[in-house]
Amino acid sequence: YKSLNYFQHLLKRRPNDAKIYLGIGRCYHGLSNLADGRSYYMKALELCAEDGKEDQILKGKLCSSLLRAHHDDSDFEKALAF
Repeated sequence: YKSLNYFQHLLKRRPNDAKIYLGIGRCYHGLSNLADGRSYYMKALELCAEDGKEDQILKGKLCSSLLRAHHDDSDFEKALAF
């Protein structure tokens, strides 16, 4: 999966970039590896919280991706609790 390799390479250079974690999460989600996808989405959300910048669009994308991963995993309780 070329995009996963691309994002992992970028992550080595910019380990605190939430957008890269979002990209990796989406790659894993696309590969049906929902657990890893959710893990990267959560890390991206943590970085957004630490950053102090108000990037509402990125946070919206992360929340949407995380909810979709819970839905695709049929984990509706976690989706609703989130």
